[in-house]
Amino acid sequence: MNPKHTMSLCAVGQDDVGADDAEGNILRAAEYLDESTNTRMRDGLFRLPADAFRDKTTMEWIMAVKDENSETDALFNEQVMLRHNRIAKTGGLTGLRKLTAESTGYATFGDEEELNHHIKFQSEEADETIAAMSDHYGQERLEKMKASEFYRLYKDYSLGKQ
Repeated sequence: MNPKHTMSLCAVGQDDVGADDAEGNILRAAEYLDESTNTRMRDGLFRLPADAFRDKTTMEWIMAVKDENSETDALFNEQVMLRHNRIAKTGGLTGLRKLTAESTGYATFGDEEELNHHIKFQSEEADETIAAMSDHYGQERLEKMKASEFYRLYKDYSLGKQ
């Protein structure tokens, strides 16, 4: 389905009502393709599980209400689709994240917020990352960096962009 035809109707959460593992979002697709019959369908409802892989930018657009007559929405949708297709070609992973995902079955961090939480509450592992960066980039180079440069490099290194 094309994100220009989707929107979130509601989020279902951890409310201790109903079945376990039912957290997620209910999506409406005004138009979609039934791949089993190759038939264009209308007004489908789908459950997006909470543990599904989420590219935050794409997911926000998929869940957003869009105006079908808006040129801006149409242009933004094109950009989201181009970005998604670029990411899909690599599986969304590059560098260390790709290596980690291939060797362990999961990527180290999903986004910057998760990384910041990890730095704050897992300082021992953060120190191990800094040691690995020192081996990779050289201690002298790291020591010459401003704090903001070091953080940016740490973030990129941890998110697999280096």
